[in-house]
Amino acid sequence: MKPLLLSCVASVLLAATPALGMPLKAYKAARKADSIESLQNYIDGVGNAFLWANSALQAENKEPLFCNPDLPLNEENYLALLDRQIRDGVPTKGSWRDDDPIELILLRALQRTFPCKK
Repeated sequence: MKPLLLSCVASVLLAATPALGMPLKAYKAARKADSIESLQNYIDGVGNAFLWANSALQAENKEPLFCNPDLPLNEENYLALLDRQIRDGVPTKGSWRDDDPIELILLRALQRTFPCKK
């Protein structure tokens, strides 16, 4: 009975924990501090996660988040896309806020750059 109770409590705690991302403010600070290597690794991981998510969606015959480009994406591509999206802002609300997660900004950049033809 105790393992079941502990399992239930752990599940509730995990479900209540918000997903954390990197806020735009932290990204900008890291770019200014020239902490580029760890930033590149993180952004590359986020970008690759989106590619894996696309693969999983396509395997289930669902619409992908964006259409995979013919060129291979790497951390330099992801950083360039991210920086351009930050600079261009959001059409509906102007510029990005400091607490907006860069993961979302990168996703929007990928969707904007590699839209799926309908």
